[in-house]
This record gives sequence, structure tokens and C-alpha cells, in this order.
Amino acid sequence: MLNANRFEGIYFYEGIIDFRKQIDGLAALVSQVLVKDPYSKCLFVFLSRDRRKIKALYWDHSGYALWTKRLERERFSIQRSRNDRTVEINREQLEWFLSGMDWWRIKRHNPIYFEKSA
Repeated sequence: MLNANRFEGIYFYEGIIDFRKQIDGLAALVSQVLVKDPYSKCLFVFLSRDRRKIKALYWDHSGYALWTKRLERERFSIQRSRNDRTVEINREQLEWFLSGMDWWRIKRHNPIYFEKSA
């Protein structure tokens, strides 16, 4: 399992990419399309067209690392657009996504803040 605690930011790319791209192609996509620093302490997540594979790219102090997961029978549950939008997600959402939960539809209760106790 990918340890998400080591990253300062996690970015999910909603667009369609050519999944034949490897480290150099994905790093170029991060810097040109996502307009992010590919050498930052961030994780960049990409989903294949058929929603069966994901790739996660990150800089590991001495070089890039590319993490891949392929589902054998299912597809990743996600609603995504066909544009080049990037969504920042948190560690919990990444874990939900990797475990197969549709984290777009999960909604928490709204927090309540009191000015003073009754």
C-alpha cells in the first residue's frame, strides 16, 4: 500500500491521459498541464481511460517513483470529467479511492460550532 502520510499534497488528475506514459511523460504533464512542481513533496494520481489502472508519481529525494495498481475484475468508482482539471484530495480520500469506495459521493455531517454552552 502506498503511504500517503509522507506527502504534503495529493493531486488527482481528472483528464484522460495516454497510459503508455511513464515517469518522464507524467512529470512533464505535471509541470506543463497541472502547473505544479514535479519535485515537490506531492503525490500525483492518474486514472486510465478504462478506470482499471492508476499510476501515482512522486519525487523520492533522489529520483522519481512510479506506483501502479491494476484491478482485475472491477473498476475504480469515480466520477470524472473529460477536462484537464486537477482536484486536490486528502489522505483519507486517497485511501477510500484505492480501496474501491466512491469517495465523490461520501458526505460527512456538517460540523456544529457553538459560541457558548447552554
